[in-house]
Amino acid sequence: MPIELLERIKTLPEGYEQEIVDFLESILLKAAQDHRASSSRRIGIAKGELKYPDDIDFCNDEIAELFGVN
Repeated sequence: MPIELLERIKTLPEGYEQEIVDFLESILLKAAQDHRASSSRRIGIAKGELKYPDDIDFCNDEIAELFGVN
């Protein structure tokens, strides 16, 4: 495919080179952004995977005492 692309670019009239460069740069930028977006951590990725008590705050007073807050 790269050779086919080069051959097609060679058939363009003069003056379109910068448009081709700009278009290629925009494609590369979009590809880089897509890659970063797909590889970054998403909020909620572990939803439903972790188990915790229904009343997760049940011992807040005890913890506060341990730290000398109360």
